[in-house]
Amino acid sequence: LKISNNLDLLMRVSINLDAQQCEQHRTVSDVVYGSGYFRQQNIFQYEATSDALLTYHHSFVNGLHVNVSVGGSAMKDYYNSLSASVTGLMTPGIYNLANGMSTPYVNTTINHKAINSVYFASNFSWKDKIFLDVTGRNDWSSTLPSDNRSFFYPSVTTSILLNELMKMPSQINLLKLRASWAQVGNDTSPYRTSVYYTTSDFAGSAQMP
Repeated sequence: LKISNNLDLLMRVSINLDAQQCEQHRTVSDVVYGSGYFRQQNIFQYEATSDALLTYHHSFVNGLHVNVSVGGSAMKDYYNSLSASVTGLMTPGIYNLANGMSTPYVNTTINHKAINSVYFASNFSWKDKIFLDVTGRNDWSSTLPSDNRSFFYPSVTTSILLNELMKMPSQINLLKLRASWAQVGNDTSPYRTSVYYTTSDFAGSAQMP
């Protein structure tokens, strides 16, 4: 969306969906599972992201060009996996959980994750000879403790085309001086910072890792 000659606004929403249905078959002649094996797994995952970005750009008469963007985003991720398996098949060649000799082993994994972010990026150039880029981003992640889930990471990059600022020997047509500094931030997977109950091998019970 073009607000003015120097101001643009971008808003978007995206959703990624992934659904899988998997089966694993082992015949009765299998080396590892001599009586056969069957496993079934259903996976559903989606990621929803919405973000907005406001950009200001302008070229001044003195040769300075400015491009500054500020924005924010919200991301939510959901993962659900349900798998069940049986070792040994009562009737060879029939692959379903009811045909298993053993009690089905069931495993469930459910993960929720959300990240809210604000960020900025600024680019400055003077007569296409001197360049300066400054960025910064702050994230709030649901996977971190509530009193310490905010983290900021910036970066600064500059470059100078020396061949544009001073006379060089004819053998040199490009001489650039570049320097950069950055910090990188990241969170972790869900349910890593506290103790949670999970399913166990015994029906109707749970375990604490």
